[in-house]
Amino acid sequence: MIPVLYWLSVSMLPAKFGFRFNAGNEYTALGPFWAALAGCVSGMIIGLITEYYTSYSYTPVTELIDNCLDKGGNAATNIVYGLALGYLSCIVPVFCLAITI
Repeated sequence: MIPVLYWLSVSMLPAKFGFRFNAGNEYTALGPFWAALAGCVSGMIIGLITEYYTSYSYTPVTELIDNCLDKGGNAATNIVYGLALGYLSCIVPVFCLAITI
């Protein structure tokens, strides 16, 4: 997708362009490419982090399963552990979105 996006940006957009509501500022054809590239990379990272924190094949979910199946655990500790895992899974996506914006 990235090579096609680069080709579309360079071939379909003029070398320099501006907008009426933002007079005096000129943009190059690579500006939209860099914005879309940042969105693509950020989306991929967010997808991989989501897969890591929600798939039963990886450590966070297996630890939660072990905690829930432990005879010493109760419902309250399972809920707290699940909430903590959910909060932890939001850290990287929030930073990805902030950097992309």
